[in-house]
Amino acid sequence: MSLAYFGTLTPGPSGVATIRFSVPVILQTFRIVPNRVSAFKHVRGCTGETSPSQFSLKIYSNASMLPTETEPKPKATNTLLCTQLDYVDEMLDWKFSITPRASSRLVIVQGSYEKLTIAIYGRFLPEGSVEPPAPTLAPTVLPPVATHALPRSIDVSILPNSSQTAKSLLMANTANPPLRHILHSLLCYVTTPEGPFDEWDESNGNPLERLLESDTIDAVELMQEAVQALRKPLPEIDESTATQFTSVVNESLGENPDTYTCKLLFEILGYASLQSDSLVKALLFGITSVTYLADPRLLEDDIVSKHIERWISHPLVAQNLNEPSMREYMLGGRDQEAAPENMARWEQLQASISQWGEFHSVFDYMEEEDVLERLPQVSRWLRSSLSVPHFGPTLIWRLWNRPNIVEFSSDDPVLSDYHNLILGTRHFLPDSVSLLDLFRATLKAYMGVAAVLSVVWWSRFPPDAVACRALSVLKLWAESDGICEIVRTLSLVPVFYEALSELTVDVPLHKSGLYAQQLLEALNVSVDENEAPVSEATAAPEPPQLSGHLEVMAQIVELHELDDIAVKRVNVASQRILRLAKETPEEPWSLFTDAHQSTSKTLMLTQIEVFGKLSDYMDKFVETPLDATSSSVMANLLAALVNVAETVSLLLPHSNLPSRTARSLARLATSVFISCDLILSRNRRQTQVVEQSHVVRETCIQLLRTFATLNETYSAFQYPGAEHVLHQVLSVWLEYGTKDSMHIYVSQTAVLLELLLPLPQSNPEDALSLAQDFWVREVVRVMHQLEQLLAVLPPRHWTSLALRLVELDGGNNSIGLGPWLAFNELHTLRALVGRVILDADAGKLAVMLHVADRSIGLLGTLLRDVLRDETAGLIIKDSRVVSALVQCFELLVDNHATTNATAGLAAALAPYATDEPRALRRLLVTVLLRGCRSATPFSSLLAIPTLLVPHRTFATRDMDLDVFGTDISLALIAICAAWNENVQSPIEVCEALVHILEWVTEYEDPTSIHLHGFGQQAVDRIRALTLEHAPDRVSALDVSLAIIASSEDVPDDLKAATEVHFDGTPFTSTLADLRSATNRKQPQGSRESTPPPTHGPFDILALASISPRAPTSPVTPTAPLTLTKMYSQNEFRSV
Repeated sequence: MSLAYFGTLTPGPSGVATIRFSVPVILQTFRIVPNRVSAFKHVRGCTGETSPSQFSLKIYSNASMLPTETEPKPKATNTLLCTQLDYVDEMLDWKFSITPRASSRLVIVQGSYEKLTIAIYGRFLPEGSVEPPAPTLAPTVLPPVATHALPRSIDVSILPNSSQTAKSLLMANTANPPLRHILHSLLCYVTTPEGPFDEWDESNGNPLERLLESDTIDAVELMQEAVQALRKPLPEIDESTATQFTSVVNESLGENPDTYTCKLLFEILGYASLQSDSLVKALLFGITSVTYLADPRLLEDDIVSKHIERWISHPLVAQNLNEPSMREYMLGGRDQEAAPENMARWEQLQASISQWGEFHSVFDYMEEEDVLERLPQVSRWLRSSLSVPHFGPTLIWRLWNRPNIVEFSSDDPVLSDYHNLILGTRHFLPDSVSLLDLFRATLKAYMGVAAVLSVVWWSRFPPDAVACRALSVLKLWAESDGICEIVRTLSLVPVFYEALSELTVDVPLHKSGLYAQQLLEALNVSVDENEAPVSEATAAPEPPQLSGHLEVMAQIVELHELDDIAVKRVNVASQRILRLAKETPEEPWSLFTDAHQSTSKTLMLTQIEVFGKLSDYMDKFVETPLDATSSSVMANLLAALVNVAETVSLLLPHSNLPSRTARSLARLATSVFISCDLILSRNRRQTQVVEQSHVVRETCIQLLRTFATLNETYSAFQYPGAEHVLHQVLSVWLEYGTKDSMHIYVSQTAVLLELLLPLPQSNPEDALSLAQDFWVREVVRVMHQLEQLLAVLPPRHWTSLALRLVELDGGNNSIGLGPWLAFNELHTLRALVGRVILDADAGKLAVMLHVADRSIGLLGTLLRDVLRDETAGLIIKDSRVVSALVQCFELLVDNHATTNATAGLAAALAPYATDEPRALRRLLVTVLLRGCRSATPFSSLLAIPTLLVPHRTFATRDMDLDVFGTDISLALIAICAAWNENVQSPIEVCEALVHILEWVTEYEDPTSIHLHGFGQQAVDRIRALTLEHAPDRVSALDVSLAIIASSEDVPDDLKAATEVHFDGTPFTSTLADLRSATNRKQPQGSRESTPPPTHGPFDILALASISPRAPTSPVTPTAPLTLTKMYSQNEFRSV
């Protein structure tokens, strides 16, 4: 079995990726590699990038039947086979088998993934081959790996200095200068009659010192002389000379330099960055160059940009300019009014500053974990920038002056296997080799090749024997696998490509021209490859340029109101803009350039304003179901929303949003998220709309998550204005919710908030735990808004959000969000119970009890499933909590409204109430006894024994023994009636029954507690159950039954006093009852003791929880798996 394919797939617009094989392959195994998991045991660098962590996948493969001995000529059929796989964040191996055997040339992968790292194993077959017989058990002998031997003089892996080959070539002619001067000349292009090099004459002294002693008065002339002095490679410059030179440059600049003087300053800085570090340090801290770098108006041509690129590429300068204060100052240049060309150069300059900082930090002070994350980005930047004319020589010079690149110890373990490192053979690296070591070793090879190419560049005027020898070395490298790619990449660097092209012109005159031509042919590089192609007339019209799409977006912003045609135009334009942003995710400067050339507004502001226009237009479709016409419009609208939101997410790292715009972006994303659920609730039968709505919601979540990203120190948000995200998410439902859709606005706000908060980390030392503490502080900052939301949430969403908040606050630095939730809900319950009016009519009382029942159920869930035992115990010990609970249970018992939620709360309180006042214990027992007559009788019964303390500490003055005895008898009867073979813990249930009857007999006058309704049939049933499941307790049961007074009849007054309405059937409510219940006027005889809150949560709660519609589920079977996974982890967790 061989590896037929390994790579990371990125889906196209329709979620499809294709793999083609050059020869037929008998497919055997498909392996999906999870993110950050090594694909192969002994190969470093081959790690998975699969994301997200859960999705479905369809794999299609064509199957062509193979000829066999029994059927040498099978039918010419080509069948497309389909297999569906479910991936859940683990290494997945799928065995592929077809009978009879068939070969494949094509594999199509379709699914809702973002990246898919896949390895395909199989057997390669030549064309027209016969299916080989089944393999025997004999061990397979692998062929030896072919070695690629290179002469030791040009093998950079064993040389102590990778530039030794180039230095040896230069020593063949004593007239050649040192290699350092040649590399310096690559940057300065100094031309003299003798050649492209002009070394300063030592007999005349140091040109920099001569400049300081010069009598020149004119500032411009003095700066021009400084430029000429710095163009040449100078020896080490002492600090005093560097300080004096900096003072001269400062005096020449003056207070308000003109554009030409600034241009000379940039030239001085660019050439000075090629000299010693002492001069660079003096200029860096002696001249406020950042002031000039922040002004786009000074970048009039590419020559200035070239000199600035050299300056910012120096390690000291890059580190200084990438400090947060410097970056913030320079980003203020976006507010300058400059020409579009200048602004494009300035944006490119800001990106280069950041990239050079990343490049140097990889070697200087970056940890291994950061290297794994940032090194691929640095590598892509280097490869993409080599085609820029002035970048290649600058990079070579920086690598030449960086330690441990050119001079790299040959006994380092990273170079123990040169063939695997550069030549690409299948040897394994030792585990001690890190990714940074591989990167450094690769750069060493680059420097060895670049040095030889520099010798070719130097020796081409006129071509001599050194040039021929250098080209011969390059030809040997070009014939070796692996290193030939490095030679090809560097040969295409403009300065080297130009030199090789010039040599090919002299093919008839000199042998070096023939060698250059053969080298380019071996590298498959044509002489005209880098030249602009000549445009030819084509039959089809050219596609519209990006500037046209940007103009469409700008025109949409100016429209007063959108229509169907405008939405279609936005969809097409946004799709093209998003595609270009994805093609250059690290450097989308072409977008900014075209935007400045096409429109007067900035790109990000235009995208956000269009996003707002689309959101407003979508609100028109929220209230009514869609028909056939509006469904097509909605499809374009949702697709445009996805494109714009993704574009904004990609451009966020390159934008500096004002605070007002940041608030608007967070508000829009939240509003779109909720509006999509409103559309879902009315159009669930339209599959296309449902699927696209889920994609929009997922995109909004990703946009908010990207916007609220923390920086590396986890001490603040990465993007300005991100601190408004939570505030905007929690305020949208109050501003946009209507009465009919209030429950959707409320519940979806909680869903969005829960998805935004990070998952808790188990390791408190982890860096992410610091982010967890940061988010806890952010939650505290918006506590008032969060309290308003929690007061009106449906129970399911309240429980899920409360659990997330408690988990988020579960670290070592907990601030007590769990107790705050409990006390806040108890305060709400007390306020609601205070509004219950005993003499109210049934409809109004139904509304009040319904709202109070919600709060009771939340408290029960909080104490039972969310909070820890010690936290719940401390809360119950509070006297204010006891007072509120006594008042609540007393009203519910008096109104015969003991629901399942009330019994559940009583059962949750039972373990903590054994030492509480007798009034609370008596009410809890009464509620539990009546809860035994509900749908869940056994859980209520098992909680009663812990509350049955001695009678002297249990009974109260207002305790009616007849009513209490009737409650006991009716509860026992309900237990017997509900008994079946599926009862869990039957022994504990029988023990609880006997314990209750024993407790009754312990009263000072047991006959005073009369069990009305407890007849002989119930007695026999209890005795039979006890005899079956707890026979050792039968004697105690018989003694208790002999003492207790009971009868089969229940008087009417006791029947009325113990009546319970679990389902609320006698309490029917109407809209008039709802208005009456939410009336703030306190009627006569009301027991209302607590004034309603000022923000009126009772009114909103009544409207949201007693809505004619049930809260909609945000996930349907057709939802994307990534969104389903998020909800399954957050909203639908069992609590």
